Amino acid sequence: MCKVDPPSLNIHGIWQDPRRVLFYGYSYRWLRPRDDIRVEHYLDHCTPIQKQLLGVSYSGGRGYTFPTPKDAPLKTWLEEHGISSE
Repeated sequence: MCKVDPPSLNIHGIWQDPRRVLFYGYSYRWLRPRDDIRVEHYLDHCTPIQKQLLGVSYSGGRGYTFPTPKDAPLKTWLEEHGISSE
């Protein structure tokens, strides 16, 4: 059995160990994040679907409200696999 150490709290009740958090949210495509997310350094290694999920739009602002097939490759993939995207 593994031994688990108790959380590192100091005398004042403040957490001492580093914590990591991942915030995940889903919304309609036309709602854009308010944060300045920097993902450009990942894009060279991403598939088109991964780029879509990271917010890449090839049609500028219209790519979010009226996406072309290049803007939304996930929709094409779903249709090719008989999955409804509606």
